[in-house]
Amino acid sequence: MQVVGDGLGLAAAYYSSFYLRFNMAPAERYLDMAEQTLPVVVLATLAALMTLRVYRVMWRYLSLADLVRLSQAVFFGMLLATVALALWTRLIQYPRTVLPIYGVLAVVLLSSIRMIGRSWFERGMRLRVSQEDMTRVLLIGAGRAAEILLSELRGNRDSNLQVVGLLDDDPVKQGRFILGAPVLGGIDSLALHLEAEEVERVVFCIPSAPNSLRLKLLELCSDYGARLETVPRIADLAEGKITVNQIREVTLSDLLGRDPVALDEGAVASFLNAKVVMITGAGGSIGSEICRQVMRYGPAMVLLFERSELALFQIDGELRRRFSGANLVPLLGDIQDPQRVEEVLEQYKPQVVFHAAAYKHVPLVEMNPFQALANNVGGSQVVAQASAAAKVDRFVLISTDKAVNPTSFMGATKRIAERVCQAVGGQAEHTRFTTVRFGNVIGSSGSVIPTFREQIRRGGPITVTHEKIERFFMTIPEAAQLVLQASTLSDGDETFILDMGQPVRIVDLARQMIRLSGLKEGEDIEIQFTGLRPGEKLYEELMIDGEDHTRTAHKKILRVSRKQQDHQAVLDQTSGLLEAGAQRQTQAIRKLASDLVDNYQPTHLPEPVNRS
Repeated sequence: MQVVGDGLGLAAAYYSSFYLRFNMAPAERYLDMAEQTLPVVVLATLAALMTLRVYRVMWRYLSLADLVRLSQAVFFGMLLATVALALWTRLIQYPRTVLPIYGVLAVVLLSSIRMIGRSWFERGMRLRVSQEDMTRVLLIGAGRAAEILLSELRGNRDSNLQVVGLLDDDPVKQGRFILGAPVLGGIDSLALHLEAEEVERVVFCIPSAPNSLRLKLLELCSDYGARLETVPRIADLAEGKITVNQIREVTLSDLLGRDPVALDEGAVASFLNAKVVMITGAGGSIGSEICRQVMRYGPAMVLLFERSELALFQIDGELRRRFSGANLVPLLGDIQDPQRVEEVLEQYKPQVVFHAAAYKHVPLVEMNPFQALANNVGGSQVVAQASAAAKVDRFVLISTDKAVNPTSFMGATKRIAERVCQAVGGQAEHTRFTTVRFGNVIGSSGSVIPTFREQIRRGGPITVTHEKIERFFMTIPEAAQLVLQASTLSDGDETFILDMGQPVRIVDLARQMIRLSGLKEGEDIEIQFTGLRPGEKLYEELMIDGEDHTRTAHKKILRVSRKQQDHQAVLDQTSGLLEAGAQRQTQAIRKLASDLVDNYQPTHLPEPVNRS
């Protein structure tokens, strides 16, 4: 149908070119010439349209680029026709300005047909949905993302979204139209238009904007009962992947995460490609994400070392589905079992070990200190010493900001684990030991965010320990990526800390989650303050007193200068501490932990049970 329609349009354009050439009164011989040469010109143009794939374009998605290709095809067909006519008639007595006129008329006519077809299609789509069923939408940003989304909405037969306008701070765009939608004003006028336009949904179309702007918009939308949503991030925008179905609600990661991490992909690939990599705690929040990130760089083999059978089954299954053909070895084992750790290292000979296994929940560790001591300190020592003995190239300890000037026993055990790994590294000849410290990760198991989400689901209240308590946050993928990057920067026995941005007050976090749920604090749900738990601090830090830091080649990673220590003395003290833990000698644990961790005084250790 398109070919037949274009053929008729081209024929009309060709005849019209003769009339225009001769001031609407061509002589009879020129009309005869037009009739004789018409098939040649029309067929040459249709052949050019087919050659340049003009007929593969769906009219409902017609774009400027498609019209440019149409114009190129018509003028290519005009050249073909000129060559054919020259061979046939040698252009004797043929009016040479007819073909250029024909080319212009053909482009205008065929473009108009397609634009009318697109308009008819869009009108038909609008008529399918009644005005009562339409959802009024306001777009934030009038850039490329908004343009792609508007184009998608105009051609989507299933969409019931009605874009009432756009807001953008560029004064050049204000008062103008983009694909039929008006730019109503600046972003600061959002409150005015939410009320005036009766907007139900607001779509954020500025993927590169700071998260502070998203937070401000969320608060405004919450006040006016509108839902804030967002388009995909820049990576998807660059590939033109924005569709109606990809519009999603703003999440906590959008508000708290920072700009996407830019990795030195070459350095990470060189570090991991074709290597045998072992991850302890492979089924945990951080361990599993490290597994996912490592798999992107083509390791020769990945050893998934995990104590929990269920967690190991889940991460092994996920990785096999996502990375078909990957060489994965699921290994059940406990880091506190020297024999199991040593036999794994001896059998598979990993070149890189990421040690992520640890007990990390502060209240639970305060209640179960002996088990945490055996796992976090003893297990770390087992894996570190076995790695050194097996001549592993690189050992990476995943640590935490709670190891800095700790007030909790969990933080103390992680700080001692840092010192133990430093001591083992100081005596190792072939293995380089690296420690990476970072704060809370959004959505990790047992963290505050899943807890708040569950409390909101139950209708509240949301419990916060203290109104001033604050923490550093980053997303799990961001933390895992920076761990890999930090590992490539290490030349030896070093500690790195990740740039966590600004700390976030937990009560503000709770309020943001309430808004994201479409609720209002004080009306739909309450926030209750319960008091600090044992071992909990108001503020977290990333550097120990006396430590200095320097910038690295990566702007989000800092290198920390470690304090000098007597490596053998640390190992001797740690052995005594572990023995005291095994014997439940609380007083000895208090003394040795205080000796190993500056300014730490364990205050919540339980007294040993009297077995007499």
